[in-house]
Amino acid sequence: MINILIVEDEAVLRLTFQQFLEEEGYTVYAASSYDEAVKHLSEISPDVVVSDIVLGGKSGVDLLHYIHEYESS
Repeated sequence: MINILIVEDEAVLRLTFQQFLEEEGYTVYAASSYDEAVKHLSEISPDVVVSDIVLGGKSGVDLLHYIHEYESS
């Protein structure tokens, strides 16, 4: 089973993506912020991360850097 993490601060978009992907048979985790995404990443190892770029205090690019560092260690 493929695990997907969606990081989107707009609830309507996040829930739409999540529902669509779950209907296609994927296991989907959803986060509304950078911090919530990092929490999910400490608990699961997603195969795919789909992230908004603008997340408030941190960005999707910051999340990409975090994932790169996390996977490198």
